[in-house]
Amino acid sequence: MDLPNDRVLAAIAQRYARITWKLGDEIGSRPMVLPNGEFFPDQVGTSRKGVQRLVDRMRQHAGMEDIPVRVELHGEEPPMGGASCCGGSCSGPTAGLKLAERLVDEGDGYKLALEKGELADPVVLCTQLARTLAGLFLNETLVEGESIDPPVDVTVDLVAVALGFGALMLEGSYIYKKSCGGPSVLRATHLGCAELAPAFALFIAQGGHSSRRALSELGTTQKALVREAQTWVDSNPRLVRLLRDNPKELAAGNITLRQPQPSLLGWLARGKGAANGSDTEFNEEQMLAELEEMAAQTETRKKPRPVRVDPVRDELRALVDEALDTPAGASNPPS
Repeated sequence: MDLPNDRVLAAIAQRYARITWKLGDEIGSRPMVLPNGEFFPDQVGTSRKGVQRLVDRMRQHAGMEDIPVRVELHGEEPPMGGASCCGGSCSGPTAGLKLAERLVDEGDGYKLALEKGELADPVVLCTQLARTLAGLFLNETLVEGESIDPPVDVTVDLVAVALGFGALMLEGSYIYKKSCGGPSVLRATHLGCAELAPAFALFIAQGGHSSRRALSELGTTQKALVREAQTWVDSNPRLVRLLRDNPKELAAGNITLRQPQPSLLGWLARGKGAANGSDTEFNEEQMLAELEEMAAQTETRKKPRPVRVDPVRDELRALVDEALDTPAGASNPPS
């Protein structure tokens, strides 16, 4: 799996900069939340109280402790006995309530609805909670009369990354499952893993977080894409400077992006003010269309196993087959 094309990368950077420009003061300086015991020391289980503890901890990580949220569970108990932590790998469902159905404004706080079956998979659970809290954050911070930038699901996913949940989102964007029907890849996010990786790389660079810590907690596919995204970010130092100092200019598309380069070539290009390869200009309408097209694609392709050709083995197999085909009682020809 590779990163998206240059136009889609530019769209992600522009949309992420718009979030930083409009909501940066509200978001503040967020920690890089990782799916490990440091950030999630509590046992979740299948009870409402356990999930409530998880939601409260995630609100704390996102700086949303002042917004009351109560959890309500629906449906049947999960068959696998529930989740134990956000870094688990037990099988479970990925489908559930839509974002608008999960969050209900009750006036003095919010009701967050979850299907009990979602508790069977901790990766799915944490991903859904990250997206739901991102939607709640948008509801609370938007100026009256202002709407969420469409496509709404794209904005929600990127806000979740900006709130510090990028690693959780990446894990939920590419969930490898094994079953009697063969392996498959499921997704609990709107954007795919390849689209979330560049946004997460921007979050890491903007906040000065440790990429090594992040990579140590990610799956193989996610790790490879984040490394590739970091090369892209390193090849565009002005992109990070604008994101930190003047996100409004980046949100307006006033930048030309360079293609990813190896670290040494990227360093030489920054020193000379030039780079090899083509540059990418912003065209937001076209970019968003491609971004939505990529987000709609499912990643369930399974590569066939290559057949190894071994002439010696094939010749021996032919001799054995010939011997087995000899009629019973027939004598071998004289040597």
